[in-house]
Amino acid sequence: MRPVRQVMSDLFRFAVSPMELMLRGTVMYWFLFLLFRFVMRRDIGALGIADVLLLVLVADAAQNAMSGGYSSVAEGLVLVGTLIGWNYGLDKLAFYSPIARKFLEPRPLLLIRDGKIRPIAYTGPRRSPDLPDVPTMTESGLPQVGFNPDVWMGIFAPAGTPTAIIDKLNSEMNAVLVSAEMAPTLARLGYEAKVTTPAEFAEFFAAELRRWPPLLTAAGLKPQ
Repeated sequence: MRPVRQVMSDLFRFAVSPMELMLRGTVMYWFLFLLFRFVMRRDIGALGIADVLLLVLVADAAQNAMSGGYSSVAEGLVLVGTLIGWNYGLDKLAFYSPIARKFLEPRPLLLIRDGKIRPIAYTGPRRSPDLPDVPTMTESGLPQVGFNPDVWMGIFAPAGTPTAIIDKLNSEMNAVLVSAEMAPTLARLGYEAKVTTPAEFAEFFAAELRRWPPLLTAAGLKPQ
């Protein structure tokens, strides 16, 4: 039986240069990223058996190319750290840079824009900026029955909060929603920022409270 010190030494020794491991990991990361981002792009739902087989083969080949015959934990940590570092760095870059985001992330609505599916109607009250040629349900001739499944989010303050504080919070949050940093991110996630005054939001919320109970009752849903 080998001494514990020898075992630990073998686990954390470097038979391959850390710089070589980092270079191998970087080259293979970018090769696979560019391959699957531009050459062999697959939309959601379009992954077939051949794609899975190819992915397994590519993963095995990439592992051999990246490892360079490493056999210790330390070498594995360097390699994995390199891959995670690139992944984290590109995510941060895509978040903060609209220009980089266009390169790093696939365009939205690929299935529609590539002609693989055909949109019939948009369920919102207005046409989507991403689908300006797609009519709304109402424009398509369907009756207006309150069918608008848009999810909205609002911010509330405790009852009795002074009006001056409410107005200040409203002003600051509205400025953030339309800022150059926040507006593109909201649009990329499919959200539409609606700037309102406290009075306008209160009126909207009151209308929602009047709107939904009859619809839920008609649907046979009971509060739980």
